[in-house]
Amino acid sequence: MMKKIFILFIFQFFSINVHASYNKAAKAVSQKKYFVASVYLKRAIGRTSGKKIASLMERIVPKTGIYAFLDLSIKDLNKMGSSPVVNYVKAKKMFFLKKDKQAIKYFSKVSKGSNFYLQSLLNLASLYEINGKVSKAIKLAKKCVKLSSRGARVSPSKVRGVTAAFRAYIHDTCEILIPRAYYKQGKIKKSVAHFKRIDSRSYQFPHLLFNSSWPYFRLKNYNRAVGRNLTFQAPLLDNYFLPETEFVKAITYLRLCDYDETIKIIQNFDKNVRKKLQHFQKSFDLKTNRSFPFLDYMKTRKKKKKKYKKDFISKMYDVLAMKPGIKILEYHYKILKKEEKKTKLSDKRAFRSAKADFVKFYNMYIKVKFVGFAKEIIRVSNIMSEMELDIYTYLKNELYDKKNKKKKRRRTSKELVYNYKRKRSQHIYNFEGEFWADELGNYIPLIESSCKGKKAAF
Repeated sequence: MMKKIFILFIFQFFSINVHASYNKAAKAVSQKKYFVASVYLKRAIGRTSGKKIASLMERIVPKTGIYAFLDLSIKDLNKMGSSPVVNYVKAKKMFFLKKDKQAIKYFSKVSKGSNFYLQSLLNLASLYEINGKVSKAIKLAKKCVKLSSRGARVSPSKVRGVTAAFRAYIHDTCEILIPRAYYKQGKIKKSVAHFKRIDSRSYQFPHLLFNSSWPYFRLKNYNRAVGRNLTFQAPLLDNYFLPETEFVKAITYLRLCDYDETIKIIQNFDKNVRKKLQHFQKSFDLKTNRSFPFLDYMKTRKKKKKKYKKDFISKMYDVLAMKPGIKILEYHYKILKKEEKKTKLSDKRAFRSAKADFVKFYNMYIKVKFVGFAKEIIRVSNIMSEMELDIYTYLKNELYDKKNKKKKRRRTSKELVYNYKRKRSQHIYNFEGEFWADELGNYIPLIESSCKGKKAAF
């Protein structure tokens, strides 16, 4: 009899212990301590029903972000079944690892009734565009725009759980993806027409300016191609920096045989951007695999904002701060800080673990973005350096030909470059001091071709 009681006691003890982590997670969720809950929930994997874990995870992820669960292996995630939140985490994990096929597979499994459906549509459209399946990308992007529009009758209603701000970001990002995809298909006029329909109040307005400049360039509407990128000099867009905008301006003036302006743009880029890049890379250990405390730097920077000058590094940080990924991380960080104040001693260890994982991801995310910025600057700088060399080579050859044929007086290559002067009627406004807000994006400089009836040399 005593043996039976002892066996029953052991069974009950382990039964309670097996579900202890899940019960702690459920309790933490009820107390709105989501980061603590994420730690306990991960410990419950393999001990508690996968469906129960996935159900609780559905409530945790919108508050902590997927970052709390990215350290889980696919094997562990498979133990939870095939719920929308599990498939979304799997997809994002594959996306970060640049395993596009697997990412597409899991994003496609996120059901329409999930709060993660709109995000999945956006990611699918982007992945199809990246992988050259442009028609699929356009179809999904249009669906995404329709479902995320303001006042849209979303069905099923659960999709309404996506916050208004994030919903607007998804809508604007999907909308700008459509004309970009048309451009890839070679449907340039269709691309321009769609760009024109996008509201200038769009969250993606700066990217709209830059992306639409290429179709205008392809249509040889050089005034608009330059005008779109000149808008970045307006005070309102002072915090935005896209290196390729300078390249579009340079190549446009090159097509117009305005070698003087082309070389000015190239030399300004080299002086104000390329030469400051090395200091930027060194400041944040961008050439090494060592981690950098970006989160602490960001917070310190916000507190001492008035002391920071508008130098290259602070501008790069401003550019990064405007990225949607950072804004989402900031949203989750605020929740983390609120939890930190009310976390009891019994949950402190779990909270510290969750915070350490979040900070590690935050720092890694910013470093990856900064490394990407640096690579883009180097890429654009190399192209423009080649362009400058080609100009001088062309002018040298032109001078040599003219000298041999004795058609004109002897001229130096320097004179050739600086002989291209603007007419008085040509005006390039540098937006110093004032601007009309309603003209942003519609500014068109009066520029004329200096090719004088002949085709451009480049």
